[in-house]
Amino acid sequence: GSNVKVQAISTGANVTGNLGVSGNATVTGNLTVNGTTTTIDTAVTSVDSLAVDGDITAGGKVKVGDDDGSKSKSVKLGDDDDLTLYYDGRGGYVTSYIESDQMIIRPKTTPSDSYIDMLHGGSVRLYHGSTTRLSTSATGVGISGDLSVSGALTVTGTGSLKVPVGTTAQRPTP
Repeated sequence: GSNVKVQAISTGANVTGNLGVSGNATVTGNLTVNGTTTTIDTAVTSVDSLAVDGDITAGGKVKVGDDDGSKSKSVKLGDDDDLTLYYDGRGGYVTSYIESDQMIIRPKTTPSDSYIDMLHGGSVRLYHGSTTRLSTSATGVGISGDLSVSGALTVTGTGSLKVPVGTTAQRPTP
């Protein structure tokens, strides 16, 4: 077998075995790492583009910052950027680009429950537990359960106000 560890080739050098660098190493072309990189002992301060085939695990927060002075940053999820989390310096936005255009916000502890279910061009439902408490439709808003109003309740429009049937003892007096 050959004991050659460094071999000069027309495009640079091939190194067989471990390569130790005690100073800075500058790579002006592409860097390809085959195998498993288990440790990077320093912070990576700048990456123009990063493509990862697999999971990313972060021990701290993942920040999409505005170090370049631009406040418009987004995180895109899905094969076709189906879900976008976006911040423009004034407000935060969550945008869904999936075909059904439905977005559901669920709690982590009980993922079968929903907090909010929104359908583009359609209904919005707000939940308490697994019960729909407020829902919108093309004709208005539906409320399931009691409506508690602090202050004046003003009803406008040409429709009617329906009061449930009951005895006068069950209705408050004016």
